[in-house]
Amino acid sequence: MRLARALAELARRQRDAAVPAALVALSEAVAQLVAELEAPESTDRAVLEFVGQLTWAPGRMDRGGVAALRAAGLDDVAIHDVVNVVCCFAYMNRLADGLGVVLNETNRAWATALFGAEALAAHLAWGEPQ
Repeated sequence: MRLARALAELARRQRDAAVPAALVALSEAVAQLVAELEAPESTDRAVLEFVGQLTWAPGRMDRGGVAALRAAGLDDVAIHDVVNVVCCFAYMNRLADGLGVVLNETNRAWATALFGAEALAAHLAWGEPQ
């Protein structure tokens, strides 16, 4: 529940800082989703744990990950879809990062409001010419 509380606090701070209502609503929705996902028997939680491992440690994937998804109620088609979505996001992010795609002003404002100026600057700094 710590993450859900932190996200709810982010939404409160966004409201106080007069962030656009759509972003506050998004933060509130994410906070609610995370609270639901923190339930021990959540199918979504099983999916997110699998996705996290596939994203951050793909070389350590084993049959246990797929078995956990099956135990959570996913069939082979759903598991295939989960893996494809993770792969597509990884590909698109690497494509954008590799080609130096930059944020337009609307997306920069949205990302700043969502993540904070410092976090966004740190994320973007590595791609800047030295």
